[in-house]
Amino acid sequence: MANGPIAVRATNSKRKPNERRRFIHRSVVSPPLAAPAPLGSCRHARSQRQRPWKPLCANAKLGLGGACTAENAREFRMRARDIMTTELVTVGPTTPVSAVARLLVERRISAVPVVDDGKLVGIVSEGDLLHREEAGTEPKPTWWSELFRSTEDRAQAYLKAHGQRAEDVMSRDLKTVSPDADVAEIATLMERARVKRVPVLDQGRLMGIVSRSDMLRLVVKAANHTAAPVAVSDQQITEAVLKEVQTAGLATTTTLNVIATDGTVGLWGFVASQTERQAVEVAAAGTPGVKAVENHLTVRPPYLTGAY
Repeated sequence: MANGPIAVRATNSKRKPNERRRFIHRSVVSPPLAAPAPLGSCRHARSQRQRPWKPLCANAKLGLGGACTAENAREFRMRARDIMTTELVTVGPTTPVSAVARLLVERRISAVPVVDDGKLVGIVSEGDLLHREEAGTEPKPTWWSELFRSTEDRAQAYLKAHGQRAEDVMSRDLKTVSPDADVAEIATLMERARVKRVPVLDQGRLMGIVSRSDMLRLVVKAANHTAAPVAVSDQQITEAVLKEVQTAGLATTTTLNVIATDGTVGLWGFVASQTERQAVEVAAAGTPGVKAVENHLTVRPPYLTGAY
């Protein structure tokens, strides 16, 4: 690899090149990250985003059977390969920090992967360039904090502030996922690791990036999806609401009374907090066949806890 490259890895995409919420943007032509899967295969259809949006259907939630059931619902879950951004602007380990900063500003992106011989070795984000000597933002530790700083910590901070190459300032301890990682697993990883983006690797090679924006698009897709009406009885609605509350552990069902009448669900009983009261209402409103919810739940006083 040549010294200090700024490369682009691109695959076909219908997204607009100047879309702000993207992690990276389209640029000059460059070889694809990986060859597409064979035509006609299920994996190929998924990787090319040809699979339609199929959320868990109402029949599965109500236990009514049909084409979409709880057993095959997992098949419809989105995975990293379905939502990841595949057009990647990358830099090399020896790319000057000034060039990296200029790239972030001009492309209006928040981070850029550092790739060496096709393999991901780090990521330089805006946070990595926050404290720089030339910008006058170099951190000034207090005497108290210096008492607890190790030599390693001081060296790391010095590199971030004075380093001249991408490899000097990049974050190396990265959380990564495979192309087949479930979106729920990715969301949990992002939350626990407190990261905004997760590289997708296949045998060490960078295939794409899943960012928070990519995850938010799933919410938009779900909101735009109009489910077909489901004919269910009031008894089935009542049982489904109670099952959802019990499965999610939202409240004690022994103190909860659910009555459905012509699709309108009435909630009575006692809950421990206003948060529980609201959560039970949301569970009822999200049950297929429910037209309205009348929430009569009472938040019991703290001194009465355990009395019911």
